Amino acid sequence: MLKNNIKISVIIPTFNRQKFILRAIESVKNQSYMINEIIVIDNNSTDDTIIKIKKKYADVIILTEKKSGVSFARNHGILKAKN
Repeated sequence: MLKNNIKISVIIPTFNRQKFILRAIESVKNQSYMINEIIVIDNNSTDDTIIKIKKKYADVIILTEKKSGVSFARNHGILKAKN
């Protein structure tokens, strides 16, 4: 069981997932534990993924990188996470 003083960061790698990204973020926000930070690592999407996030979730951190793959994106997010 997590104690109340534990802070949680969630990292979501994405590439051209405008149809699914908002649902993914909403799922994270609806978890039973408070999430302190959501970081989306975008692999240089060419659709409206980033626009949709910015429009609905101003509190989500968005980092864009060249298309390097999901593992690289996840590791990049871990390095940038505060928690």
